[in-house]
Amino acid sequence: HYLFQSQSVNFTPHETKWIPCSARFVSCGITPSSKGILKVFELASGELKTTLDCPAILPQGIKCATFGASRVEERHVATGDYSGGLCV
Repeated sequence: HYLFQSQSVNFTPHETKWIPCSARFVSCGITPSSKGILKVFELASGELKTTLDCPAILPQGIKCATFGASRVEERHVATGDYSGGLCV
């Protein structure tokens, strides 16, 4: 049995990653004003809900993201932006 959900967003997503050991995922990208944005979504009772919305958190759009820079238990996301910057 598979569950498919879709969600409209007001930004261009460039990376979407499952948050380790959870029913949540993070989507990050660039807003129309070229700022970095990050949103966390959660699957709960078959519904997709936004649990965290961080608009314009970086001055540049976010191009990539990974949870590989931290231990699984910590679940820290590292992001790379369009200017070549890295944020852990």
